[in-house]
Amino acid sequence: MLDQDFFNFLEYEICKSFEYSDNDQIKGFWFDDVLFNQPNNIYDQKFVNANRQIMLKAFIGSDQQTEYELTLKLNNKSLSRFARKLDIKECVPKPNKSNWFAIDAKRNTIEIQLDKRQKASSEQPEQRLAKKRVQCLNELLLTAQRFNA
Repeated sequence: MLDQDFFNFLEYEICKSFEYSDNDQIKGFWFDDVLFNQPNNIYDQKFVNANRQIMLKAFIGSDQQTEYELTLKLNNKSLSRFARKLDIKECVPKPNKSNWFAIDAKRNTIEIQLDKRQKASSEQPEQRLAKKRVQCLNELLLTAQRFNA
């Protein structure tokens, strides 16, 4: 769902990601205000589903006053959540993750790729696989019990 709460969250996460950036040009940038800038039909479900992106306007820069064209690219998870009018904050990558946005200060454009956030896990891959196998076996046993009942 695109609402002011999501826009505020996005602004905050982008500001943090600017701090993590290796690009010295944008380290001092701020992200202030995200606005709709297209006709309403551009934001309807059918149009977004067909284009897998949403065009917005943002104010970015060291002065927070430079207008940028913001392209929000949706992947399968974020597109599904958008279609069901669910919160898509969880699809915004963590600020310290690299390569989830591209900014062109000369053209005043920024492109943000939404992605499912990765949950931190201290488990080793083998442990996760073993847990998954146990879950599958338990589900199989429950199905067999229901079938035999």
